[in-house]
Amino acid sequence: MYQADIDGEVGAFQPLGKWDPAGLATEVSDGTLAYYREAELKHGRVCMLASLGFLVGERFHPLFGGDIDVPGLQAINKVELQVFWPAVLALTGGIELLTGMGRFQKDETGDRVLNDDVTPGDIGFDPLGLKKGFEEKGEYKEIQDKELAHARLAMIATLGAVLQEVVFPNIKTFGQGSFS
Repeated sequence: MYQADIDGEVGAFQPLGKWDPAGLATEVSDGTLAYYREAELKHGRVCMLASLGFLVGERFHPLFGGDIDVPGLQAINKVELQVFWPAVLALTGGIELLTGMGRFQKDETGDRVLNDDVTPGDIGFDPLGLKKGFEEKGEYKEIQDKELAHARLAMIATLGAVLQEVVFPNIKTFGQGSFS
């Protein structure tokens, strides 16, 4: 549902305002909503990397001698990558465990709620100190909105790339001669 008054909340920006067609945000606590926002950001960041991975991986594959010239989804099954994927999963799983510990708890209804002292999506990794600069300029909410908008677009783009390769398994999503 569209509401013109967006109250300065992160993720509520023009032209859609507080767009929530499924009503997920109407019947949950603020802590649960913050937990959902953190999950949305995490999935969006992964999809931003995945959409870049589809683009780069199908055009240029620098690993394992560059002999992998298949669509992105088929590259997972290549023998050369059988050591690579378990290492990636172990690394990302470790990062997930380390950054997720102590950030949320369960409330009396059993729902997960983000702790009050935690900002959704802020895992403390800012080696360039950009957050402080945006906060000083008063642009932090705008940057959070932009990241969330890009995350949402990346989730749709990654879904599109995966579905395209499922429907057309022998055509590279971003390869030369796609659909020609």
